[in-house]
Amino acid sequence: MTSVGMTRASATHGRFSFRGTRYASGGERGASWTSRYLLDLTRHYLMYHVFEPAVLKERRAGHRGTPKFVLVVDEHATRVLSPCFLVSDLCAGCHVTLIERLEAERQPLDLPAIYLCLPTSRNLATVLSDLRKPTYPRYYISFLEPINDEIEYANEFEARVKSAPGLVGRIRQLRELDMSFVPNESQVFTLNMRNDAKYLFADHRRINSDDQTFGYKDQVLVRVAERLATLCVVLGQEPSIYFQREVRQQGSANPALEENPAKDLAIMLKSMVSAYRHTHSLTSKKEADTKIRVVILDRSLDPVSPLLHEVTYQAMLHDLLELNYDEEAGNVSQDVDRSQLKYWLNESDSFWLSVRHLFFSEFVSDPAYLPLARSRVKKFDELRQTFSSGQSQTATSAQSRRFADLLLQVKDIAELKKQFKYHVNLATQCQTRFEKWRIAHLMELEQELIETAARSDFAGNLNSVMDRVGLRTDPRIIARITEFLDSNKALRPADRIRLLLLYVLLHRKMTSHDLRGIDQHFKLGGDLTRCVSGMEKMLGRQLVGSDAREGGGGGYRLPKRQCLHTVPTSTGGEITTWVPQVGHLMRQMGDGKIDHDTLEKAALSKGISASTASLGRIAESAADMTRSGGLGHKHLTNNTQRPARNLYVFFVLGGITLSEMKCAYDLTARHQGRARFFLGSTHISTPAEFIEDIKRITHL
Repeated sequence: MTSVGMTRASATHGRFSFRGTRYASGGERGASWTSRYLLDLTRHYLMYHVFEPAVLKERRAGHRGTPKFVLVVDEHATRVLSPCFLVSDLCAGCHVTLIERLEAERQPLDLPAIYLCLPTSRNLATVLSDLRKPTYPRYYISFLEPINDEIEYANEFEARVKSAPGLVGRIRQLRELDMSFVPNESQVFTLNMRNDAKYLFADHRRINSDDQTFGYKDQVLVRVAERLATLCVVLGQEPSIYFQREVRQQGSANPALEENPAKDLAIMLKSMVSAYRHTHSLTSKKEADTKIRVVILDRSLDPVSPLLHEVTYQAMLHDLLELNYDEEAGNVSQDVDRSQLKYWLNESDSFWLSVRHLFFSEFVSDPAYLPLARSRVKKFDELRQTFSSGQSQTATSAQSRRFADLLLQVKDIAELKKQFKYHVNLATQCQTRFEKWRIAHLMELEQELIETAARSDFAGNLNSVMDRVGLRTDPRIIARITEFLDSNKALRPADRIRLLLLYVLLHRKMTSHDLRGIDQHFKLGGDLTRCVSGMEKMLGRQLVGSDAREGGGGGYRLPKRQCLHTVPTSTGGEITTWVPQVGHLMRQMGDGKIDHDTLEKAALSKGISASTASLGRIAESAADMTRSGGLGHKHLTNNTQRPARNLYVFFVLGGITLSEMKCAYDLTARHQGRARFFLGSTHISTPAEFIEDIKRITHL
């Protein structure tokens, strides 16, 4: 679609406060730029394409005073902006005085408006309605991705913009960007596609029989490829692309078991990026200083990680307190004043950055973390009481000096106190539930299941007794599992399902009769059976046989590498943890090795299937649409630190876990700037959400 007002503003940046760090033009550089790489790239892209052109055009138009804008955003744009900008950033650096949601009822204002949203049919209709009223005198409209001609209102929107002189006069900028991924953290991104991800593991491609061109599964894959390709545009470089080799069962009557969505996505992505190289001036692989490799996997590679209980502070908050990843954590508090806990777990909190990947035992016992937070909350209360209750005259000079120094170090002591009190409260709730639900005992059972299954898988010859009873786990484990679950009535149903699903996953000859018996004994109402069915579709592997004569499907075989690692803690103890398979692949690639048994390099060849070829052609056709151009390295200001020599982008279809996110940070720190790891997915899955996700797959 042809854009209105496509003249670009010069890439000059003022000085902005950026979530605790500073970014400035000229010689000054924020100390933590490298640790916030993905967020900074996104921020630069939005400043260059959205905010700076609007400010520059308002000034050139001769409007008096400092430009002031209304920022109108939809739900997706809010997710994109939230990790990158504070409200103070938008006010000071982008001249935004009011932020409003696109779908909300809004009153007309005599201020120019910056629109940032996806070009959905609903959003296009709302923007057209605002233009007709008009709600604002001047419009600077940026769509986060190109308008698809097949979307309802797309043709009407373009026709009205071109045919109505009044509308053209009010629209000062109309752009189609390439920024449809969500930068959740400095090294983590998602595509905001949780509801669509389930179709990637559907039984067949043509879910909708009325669609003669594509089934919905293919549409979802194309959508994923389009959004993932925008990351390459923002990075400004053509990557090498690898994908997970075929791991699904062959020769099955179920067509889904013979598909490889990771391979289909890799070929589509390669086709799109090849087209972008010409339309967006992406740096070629040979010319680039930084080598970028994109590795596409799907959840079938590692179904174990989402089921296990992890012991890092971040993982336990989202597991035991049942937080959604982007939810305001204060909403879970049951026994404190919620008005004091309106706080988000994000990278604007320096204390959260330092503790989120710690083992929980370290966090609660190491004097540098939770004990320090408790002591600071107590000290803040004492100092405030002393100097706010009329007792300042009796205070010693030493107390006065300490309080004055403290006020100089922080802008708002009340905000800092709230930050520490917030973490103290969350940690207390976590510890209470950890002990009440006997999670430590539950984790021992999980580890025992994995260790026994790993030994039998790697031994070459299975123990004859274990083989006869049909288990790759010790038969005594099910007795201990039953004893634990029967005696622990307080344990949540989701935790029961996770443990039993892990048992079924590692079982060798489970039958449907056995599965129903387990489901009925623990009174799960058929949830375990539905989860197993969904897991079979996701894995492309039969886990449960129909009867004893047929036997089971063989279960899930652990990879031939060490799965459990014992690591020391800062308090002098040791913790045994599961290492996600994504983490193993990251480590190998960071060391310059490629696991050719698991990964294959994507290439557009004549030998690809007709279905995949058609997907590639349509993807390439979509990429040829006129766009606004990529950021590229040439658009970064001179003060940007030179990137790492190798950037590895791992993308997992079907969700990523918090333990896998931790691997990206740990390995980046291990390589000390020589390599950086990004991790992305359709969405982030907490354990409770993963259980719900595989239940939904069952109904497809």
